[in-house]
This record gives sequence, structure tokens and C-alpha cells, in this order.
Amino acid sequence: MESLALRQALLQTSLCRYLDLHEVDMLMGFSKVETFAEGDVLLQQGHVSDGIYIIVKGKAEVTAQVLGVGSHKMTELLRGNFIGEISLIQQTSNTTSVVAVTPMQCLFIVKTYFETLATFFPETKFKISKVITEEICRRLNDVREKIVAYMTQSHMVVAQSFFGEFMQSFSREVETTLGESHISKAYLKRQEIFDDFNEDEFDYLLAHSVITDAPTKCTLIKENEKNEVVYFVIRGAVQSSIVYQNIVAKLSVLGPITIFGCMSCVGLTASIINFSTCEHAILLKVSKNSLEQMQKEKPRVWYKVYDLISKSQAGLEQAANKLEVRMHSELYNR
Repeated sequence: MESLALRQALLQTSLCRYLDLHEVDMLMGFSKVETFAEGDVLLQQGHVSDGIYIIVKGKAEVTAQVLGVGSHKMTELLRGNFIGEISLIQQTSNTTSVVAVTPMQCLFIVKTYFETLATFFPETKFKISKVITEEICRRLNDVREKIVAYMTQSHMVVAQSFFGEFMQSFSREVETTLGESHISKAYLKRQEIFDDFNEDEFDYLLAHSVITDAPTKCTLIKENEKNEVVYFVIRGAVQSSIVYQNIVAKLSVLGPITIFGCMSCVGLTASIINFSTCEHAILLKVSKNSLEQMQKEKPRVWYKVYDLISKSQAGLEQAANKLEVRMHSELYNR
């Protein structure tokens, strides 16, 4: 594909939603066009991705190998969709395979390009991350709908008791301090999740956060509610789940040190996942006002926080995909 034609095709994809023309040209300079025939495997389940494909032309199918079932079709990918971004963001092996179902042309963006952007063009990196994360959230919502459809038939869910729901409604997090929680600032700064923050950036983040103490079975973010906060789990554990008609399907357990929240900044108007403590937890909470102030005053800090949110959304999609596959397998083998 000629450069001009590629540029025009790329401008019509979601990737360029936030990029200006200079950024698009810079992206093309660090990428390459790859073509695939029908039946070619773009990504193999179990392998680690060393970059991201964006589909310029054609269609692909996402599949997962399921014991006792064989190949299970997850979804289709069309022009503008990304391939390999979950593996790259999470730095883990692919949980699915992607196969071309028509001849395809893709733009391949190597991992080192994103590392370069993070150092020299953090705003451009943020714009690309925003598009990718918004797509992840749309797919997560689609998978959630599939899981909800399975929930009334599956044995892999738990009915929430009225008493449990009643008691959970009374559990509340309370504001505390690092000192009262016996956690030092130096200990917190040493945690891997804060590796990309320099001393000043970490101090800024801490100064614009509050420490909260949450008892077991405390709902922090409820499905279908607007939530514009970010939580870092410092101590304890938080369970992510899908709740439908008082039935709970567990997705994952988030232990120390992890992050979740802020649905509005990743393209969702309300939360589609429920988060509640599964044991006593100490949390670092960043409010909507603090996030907005951060974007204005310290955009580099915001970009780094957003990268962590993006990783958390990728992790949720992985967990939801695994649950959907297990539910499908369970119903298939009945």
C-alpha cells in the first residue's frame, strides 16, 4: 500500500481520533505494513506480543482453545480494531489467537515505539493509549453481556443472600492515614506500580489522594453507577465481579499493589463491573476533582496514572474472556 493511500486509510480508523497530522506521520514512520492471506495466524494463543497490529483492511476472528470444546469463537475484528494490545499492555502471553478470515492489511507498531513515545512524546503516547483503552472497554462491555446471558444457566455463579446484601450496604470505607495504617511513604514508593513516578510526581500523587480503610464486604464501586475515582489497593484484597439479578459472577481478585476505577476517563459513562473488598483493605483513593486538577497541573503524572488504569482494564478484559470461555464450556459439556 502506498504511503498516501495508507495515510488516508489510517486517518479513517479510530487510532487517529485524537492524533494530529504530524503525529499520524510520525506513527507511520515507525510502523510497517504487513499483509496476511485468509487463514493466516496473526497472533498465537500462549505467545507474547512484541507490538500491536491495527487493521487497515480485512477481517479477523478471535478464538480460544477450550478443553473439551475445541476452538471457541470470541469475536470478529474489522478495520480500525487493534490486535495484540492486551498482551503488550499486560506484558503477558496471549490468551486468545487471531486468525485472518479474509485477506488483510495491517499496520504493525513495534513495542519499542511506545517506549520511545513514553520518554520523548508522552502526550502522543497518551492519545494512542486512550484510543486503545476505549476499545478495550467496549469489548469488555460486549463480553460482559455474553456473561450475563450465561449467568442464569451456569453453576459458576453465586446467589447473593438478602442478609449479605443488606450488611454490605452498611459497610463503608473511612478516611485514615498512612501512619494509622502502619504504612510508610518509603515502603509505598518502593512498590513496582510506582516505578515510573519520580520523587516529585509520587509526592504530588500522594498529596492529592486520601488513605481509606475499608472493612470486608465493602462495596467500593457498584455496577451502573457513575464513578470517577481511582483506587490503589495498598493492603488487603478487592474482588471484581459482575452482578445481575442478585447473582454474582466473580472475575478476579485484586491484591496489593493494584489499581482500579475511573470508568469515565476510559470511555464509559458508568461502571460495568462491581468492586468490593473480599478482606479488610487499606486503599489510596484519588477523587474526580484531584484527577481533573492533575490533568491541568501535572499532565505527565496523569499520563502515568492513565497507563496504570489502562493496564487494569486490560486485566479485566482478560479475566472476563476467561470466564466467558469457562461458562461456554460448562454449558457445552452438559
